[in-house]
Amino acid sequence: MVEFIHIESGPEIDEVRALFKEYARSLNFNLCFQSFEKELGELPGEYRLPHGRLLLCRFEGKPAGCIAMRRLEPRICEMKNALSFSRIQGNPTVLRQSDSRGDLHGIGSRGQGGRSALTPDP
Repeated sequence: MVEFIHIESGPEIDEVRALFKEYARSLNFNLCFQSFEKELGELPGEYRLPHGRLLLCRFEGKPAGCIAMRRLEPRICEMKNALSFSRIQGNPTVLRQSDSRGDLHGIGSRGQGGRSALTPDP
């Protein structure tokens, strides 16, 4: 079962940090140009309500991914996501349940006054 949990504090913040670090290690370039370490240290930072959102995705009760959305300008937000394929290996259901742009747009608009545009992080 896939579950999305809104995170603002507590031990789940460390789980989100670990997922983003795992994602960063999987890239063939360094994210220092995005102030990645600073952003991780300040979580939830710009990803807190009312203008942002930080979600932890659990698969079978274990951290499997996260979604971070922050306001760029009124009615437009940026979305970053990290999905740990090693943690869900052999479970394509997770991808079908969690990789729907419409579902993510719905998550992004709840509790934030509605967003009309969702911009993935390049």
